[in-house]
Amino acid sequence: MASPTPDPAAILRFGAFELDAKNGDLRREGAPVKLPPQPFKVLVLLATRPGQLVTREEIQHQVWSGETFVDFELGLNYCLNQIRTALGDHARTPRYIETVPRRGYRFIALVETHHPLTPSSPGRGTLTDPAARTGMEIDSPPESGGGQGVVAVGAHGVRPDNGALGTRRVPLLRRGALAGAAFVAIMAALTALNVAGLRDWMMGLVRARHGVPLPKIQSIAVLPLENLSGDPAQEYFADGMTEGLITELGQVGSLRVISRTSVMRYKGTKKPLPEIAKELNVDAIVEGAVLRMGDRVRITANLIHAPSDRHLWAEAYDRDLRDVLSLQSEVAEAIAREVRVKLTPQEQTRLVRPRPVNPEALELYLKGSESLERGELKKALGYFQQAIEEDANFARAYVGIAVAYNNLGDSEEVASVEAYSKTGAFARKALELDDNLDSAHMWLGKALVAGDWDWSGAEREIQRALEINPNSAGAHAMYGGWLYLQDRPDEAIAEYRRALEIEPLLARRYVGLGSAYFFARRYDEALAQFQKALRLDPDANVHESFAWAYREKGMYKESVAEFLQVSDSIPKLAHLGNTYARAGNKAEANKAVQKLIEMSKKRVGNYAVALVYTGMGDKDRAIERLERAYKVRDKGLCYMKVDPALDPLRSDPRFQDLLRRMNFPK
Repeated sequence: MASPTPDPAAILRFGAFELDAKNGDLRREGAPVKLPPQPFKVLVLLATRPGQLVTREEIQHQVWSGETFVDFELGLNYCLNQIRTALGDHARTPRYIETVPRRGYRFIALVETHHPLTPSSPGRGTLTDPAARTGMEIDSPPESGGGQGVVAVGAHGVRPDNGALGTRRVPLLRRGALAGAAFVAIMAALTALNVAGLRDWMMGLVRARHGVPLPKIQSIAVLPLENLSGDPAQEYFADGMTEGLITELGQVGSLRVISRTSVMRYKGTKKPLPEIAKELNVDAIVEGAVLRMGDRVRITANLIHAPSDRHLWAEAYDRDLRDVLSLQSEVAEAIAREVRVKLTPQEQTRLVRPRPVNPEALELYLKGSESLERGELKKALGYFQQAIEEDANFARAYVGIAVAYNNLGDSEEVASVEAYSKTGAFARKALELDDNLDSAHMWLGKALVAGDWDWSGAEREIQRALEINPNSAGAHAMYGGWLYLQDRPDEAIAEYRRALEIEPLLARRYVGLGSAYFFARRYDEALAQFQKALRLDPDANVHESFAWAYREKGMYKESVAEFLQVSDSIPKLAHLGNTYARAGNKAEANKAVQKLIEMSKKRVGNYAVALVYTGMGDKDRAIERLERAYKVRDKGLCYMKVDPALDPLRSDPRFQDLLRRMNFPK
């Protein structure tokens, strides 16, 4: 029987959902549910033919016209996963879409067709029972002669002779057919479990047969997971799941994984995937969606070969919220397997370890992470502390507190000695609970530098962070900073370049690389990197960096102009005063030093005062201020070994003795 032509103006209602094919809308109890265009087309095709078998060939013809067999197979699996996630459906216990093995799919829910523009029946619809529609499969035992067949609907059927609902009956099979079916079932099970790599081998054969070579994938980007809840207030949850998946995947050392910061700019983008991949310089892209339903969470993931925009793999994962951290690891491991990278034993151990989490603590942690990203440090602290109250063993919440205190110390909102001490303490607590948290090792490393001047201890912690997560752009940048503070410029530049490979669209990574060139006294190369940062982000905070480089090139007028575009701070006043002094403007230099002396009464700014006195040529006062800075552990002293502004002091024995007491490695 010919398939009915769907009415494009009709609105289909099933369960709690309403499907408006004309306007491309799917709603659940009035709230919009996000569904990408291709899965939406598949859903419309199935829902407009409730109860009927829609074959895979029909779907391919209507939705994937012209695509290869492999692209269609993978794309269809991805679409069905997306649809089931949006509907809260499951392939094993379907309420809406039933899989008919090796043939196609059937929409099994009752569908009401609503015609809002029909004058003769305003507000009325037609209830369509899938079991009453024609064009359905009828399983009829041979001995019945076909008269007692059962119309198949899900796990049940309707007898045509009396309309009674009964258990689905399956025709008897001859022994040979049964054996064949058993073989197919066993092979299907082995393939699903990927026993001995069977699935990978079979997919290789399929792709090779259809002339589709297996692409080599060495780099990957996880685009922001789409929030399918329809609630904008749940965006923080989807973003948190994205970050978690990136972090887990980043532990695979043989893959280059783009950072969260670079991919988040594509949130909600309509750019073609090949274009995104070119901008990020990656071979493959993972896109997907997340749906939270109470204490359940579903993640769908789709792996795409970026240059050809070809689907390689798709899967849906449905778990309790307590298991969400293990779920992220499971998805990362599956992706690594699909792109055929070899996991080390250590990577395998980290990815498969069970890590249950308190759902309330996770919720608070994700809200804290969102606040931290926005620079709302006190608010973030509150969320992280509440998370610990919910679950005192939640290691990631302690890391969140460590980061918040570090940022408070960097911005001088909290005295740096206190802030970095707390950064180190909370990072250590996190590591007591989970020594495999790369971020905890990284921030402990920062605290050991800024708070304790423990250079070798800091290097060990940062290197440990990179051992756990080779794709941590932050750890590469932090190690680059450690290296240029030790006057090891070539190694520092290499680390910053590695950070840029992972975070190619973040302006501050170019500023970091430029700073490495600056402390290496390669000022023109530093300026070139600062220009790249400005081109990437016109609002990037690079004026101070330009000013430093211009000053060291003797371009004092240009340096002052750049400094004057920066808000007042201790570093700005210090370097501006040094610039005025070297340019011969003693009046302005004296104004700057007096302001800084007043600030130094609050235990900050002594290193800054020393910079201005050095520019004035007053070595004795400069050394005296550096000694004061040493007594109060002024964080500026970390730059003593490499800061060009202090070059006039380097031959002084008092300066060299101070460097020795700062524990700088020789």
